[in-house]
Amino acid sequence: MSTAPEPEATPAPGAGDPAEPATAASGSQTLERGLAVLLELGRHPEGLTLSQVATAAGLHRSITRRLLVSLDRTGFATKDSGGRYRVGPTAAELGAVAQPRLRETAGPVLHVLARTVGATACLVEASGEAAVTTVVAEPPPTGRASPTASAAATRSTGAPGVWRCSPPARRCRASRRGSPPSARRAT
Repeated sequence: MSTAPEPEATPAPGAGDPAEPATAASGSQTLERGLAVLLELGRHPEGLTLSQVATAAGLHRSITRRLLVSLDRTGFATKDSGGRYRVGPTAAELGAVAQPRLRETAGPVLHVLARTVGATACLVEASGEAAVTTVVAEPPPTGRASPTASAAATRSTGAPGVWRCSPPARRCRASRRGSPPSARRAT
């Protein structure tokens, strides 16, 4: 008596190996759209109307409206009296949670960079319209990273501000010109 081999079990959609990249079937399209809307609000601090958000996110107005209502209700977005949406306080609170980890991670990296190039290395973060230096690493003999709140400039002035606001191609040229000869050879 012969028995037929049992068919192999196949995992349900989205239940594959966690190491594999996510597929459309394993994610949430609504969540992804909501995050796209939130990112667009973040790119426009002056605020956007419903139509502007829909256009920027590439979504239909009715979908965008539902997403904005949910974002507003949960505090991730706010709507002013003129009908413009902006990033809300809940998003700011969530973002603040990530900043200390960025600074903790940047400290050792900046320390190595400062020691390698023999120059001060710093982390500059955008804060509203300001570019604020939040971590500084000095080359030897001190060689330690330390937080500072004293160095601030507008985002469009000062070396970090000019670099951040310039087009990417210009950033590369500017950063190579302003770097020491040893760093220029490495790029």
